Amino acid sequence: MLRAVRFFSMLLLVGMLTAAASPVKSRNFLTDEEQKYLNHHPVIRVQNETNWPPFNYRENGHPRGFSIDYMDALARQLGVKIQYVNGHSWGEFIRMLSTPALDAMVNVSITEERQKNMTFTRPFMRAKNAIYTNVKKQAYYTLPELNGKRVALVKDFFIQKYITRHYPGIKQILVPDLEKALEMLSFEKVDAVVGKQVVVDYILRENLISSIMATDYIKEKGTVSRLAIATDKKDSLLTRILDKAQRQLDPKTIDQLKHKWFGINVLLNTRKLLTSHETEFLKNKKRLSVCYQTDRLPVEAEGEVGPQGIAIDVIQTIIRRLDMNAVFVPTESEKESWHFLQQKQCDLLPGAIQINARNEDVLFTKPYLSYTPVIVTKKGRPKVTKLKQLKDKTYAVWDNNPILQHMKKEKKPPNILMKKNTLEALEAVQNGKAYYTILPQSIFEYYQQRDNFDDLSIAGYTPVRGDVRIAVSKSAPELLGILNKVIQVTPREAFRAISDKWIKGTVIHKTDYTAFLEVLGGALIVIGLILLSYRKRMKLTRHIEELNATLEERIETALKKNKEQEAMMLHQDRLARMGEMIAMIAHQWRQPLNNLSLTNQLLVSKYTKGKLDDKAMEYFKENSKKQITQMSETIDDFRNFYKIEKEKLDFCVSDVVHELIERTHIIFKDAGVSVTYTAEGCPMFRGYPNELKHAIQNIMSNARDALVEKEGDEKQIDIRVFEDDDAVSICIQDNAGGMPEEIQGKIFDPYFSTKDAKNGTGLGLYMANVIVTEHMNSEIILRAESDCTEFIIYLKKAST
Repeated sequence: MLRAVRFFSMLLLVGMLTAAASPVKSRNFLTDEEQKYLNHHPVIRVQNETNWPPFNYRENGHPRGFSIDYMDALARQLGVKIQYVNGHSWGEFIRMLSTPALDAMVNVSITEERQKNMTFTRPFMRAKNAIYTNVKKQAYYTLPELNGKRVALVKDFFIQKYITRHYPGIKQILVPDLEKALEMLSFEKVDAVVGKQVVVDYILRENLISSIMATDYIKEKGTVSRLAIATDKKDSLLTRILDKAQRQLDPKTIDQLKHKWFGINVLLNTRKLLTSHETEFLKNKKRLSVCYQTDRLPVEAEGEVGPQGIAIDVIQTIIRRLDMNAVFVPTESEKESWHFLQQKQCDLLPGAIQINARNEDVLFTKPYLSYTPVIVTKKGRPKVTKLKQLKDKTYAVWDNNPILQHMKKEKKPPNILMKKNTLEALEAVQNGKAYYTILPQSIFEYYQQRDNFDDLSIAGYTPVRGDVRIAVSKSAPELLGILNKVIQVTPREAFRAISDKWIKGTVIHKTDYTAFLEVLGGALIVIGLILLSYRKRMKLTRHIEELNATLEERIETALKKNKEQEAMMLHQDRLARMGEMIAMIAHQWRQPLNNLSLTNQLLVSKYTKGKLDDKAMEYFKENSKKQITQMSETIDDFRNFYKIEKEKLDFCVSDVVHELIERTHIIFKDAGVSVTYTAEGCPMFRGYPNELKHAIQNIMSNARDALVEKEGDEKQIDIRVFEDDDAVSICIQDNAGGMPEEIQGKIFDPYFSTKDAKNGTGLGLYMANVIVTEHMNSEIILRAESDCTEFIIYLKKAST
């Protein structure tokens, strides 16, 4: 026994020394299997998106956003490193998740379709989608109103998939990110944008965009995104590890991240918004006492580990931001809560409902949630448009209900059936003891889902509007001012998110003590594993340091190789265009060669007839010189047309496009394709005019090839040039019948072609994209519809 104690003491001592020497944070909340996994996977690869602020984006070559900070916080909990993988689209990241290239994806919306191939952690945020329109155009408020309209959506995003399934009539314009979608809406290229409200509002705020407005949230069931961390189904162990790390995060840490990225003013430390009198009040108060009802879910109730509910989460959030403590005082009824407040047995009521009829001896804060009460009765009963329709009906209501106070003031109050709480009132309607009850719509939806009130429905709405506020004693006006300031600087989205968590999701979670007992039982094994893996981890650390030492050299080599490959592709594409250039030169030479032939025949005829005099020779000399000069100028024109430019030039975009059409029209004419061109003025741009011609010609050639395969006589390419304050736009549209959705994401890939090997290199659109995006620092947008395809080149003007 003594020997066992000594061994145990030695093991603990060694474990403590190892933990002190090791940089890995204590992971005693993990099982031995999970510890072993992390020891073999000290680096976790996570996606870093290009442009999805404020969640996940890149800025000056570095990953930024709420999701990045959130993953870094989890990494610190687990003692691992995060390697952020970038340079891919959202759809590509999803496909990479099933490969070794990516271990996890953050800020992924949980859907049934994705759950077939992914496992998810607990959601760390819920985000609503909203509709945005141009202030100069018609406003749309619901998805049904957008049927037949052009809506910009980010490809493969949760809401894009939802609209594809439920609203096939909406004309989707797929874009790489929301910033591009909003740009198109600003330019009136689309009728609306649908996206996550918190993301769109951030972009509008950061870019000072005032021409776009939010019309309304999408209120359909299943459109609220539950954002979580996802892994491949085969890697569910990593999901479990990340989920446990989420539980370990301090709520204050999460609050601080939300303050940082979603615009909530930080009151935790500075309290800059408070007056000196209010600051002194908090200093003396130290903690706040909160009265709550024990059976008023989802607003407030007693849970397994203490108070819970919407109002409890709200007041805890506010108290944390004030860096204070709270003591919660349970009550049996709403009446008792009000009595305790008036008797100063508590400082506040977190979920007080105020309507015009309530006149308590208390003070109310500004509302943090609002609602319209609904009339609930059995399904199949007539709709209620006016309350007087219910004058002879029995109304189930609970004591001290604010709506009851209002209705008692009517000339003829309704027949009242008193019940203890909301649940009993709904049961009375279900059992036929009462005809109806009145309560907030969200509260009814909560009980309907939780307690299966499927035979009840909403029959109408009341004219009374209620607000959820915090009630405080009249003896503490300082507290009222403090709470109002915190409510005012907190975005409404924060309160709506708390409400949605309780209304939409499961509200009672049982604590899982099994995992804790497993961790506790395996604590000694974990310490042993740390000790055994320490040497291996140090060896791995040295290997990583060696790789980092040569990282710069390897990056430089890779960049050089990419540049060489791009130059080779550009050369290949130029060779492909050379055949078209020769065809155009041949056409330009046909007429002067014919004229030279006729002149030569005339010269021979005059010589044979003896009529070759000085006048005839002079005519032959001048005419031949004219034709040869024309042919020489043709050579010079095409040589300049394809010359590689070294320096940027200021040029008129409409002149460049017009010259290109003039030089190439014969190829399109021979193919039976009509090219129309319109331009507004002479918009100027600084760049490489010949490269721009090259890019446009590639797009036109692609359209020509598609039109040649099209049946019918009308084959048309329309080109328009116009400008606004930010960019010069070149729109190239054909009527070849659109483009299949499955290839739209691939058309700018190198060597991708829908033609056979002898008719296509797969480089045309790729090089057009490289020229416009990299050489011109501008953008190409694809817009494909059922009857046409349009490429829009946005030549961005330099900032002044």
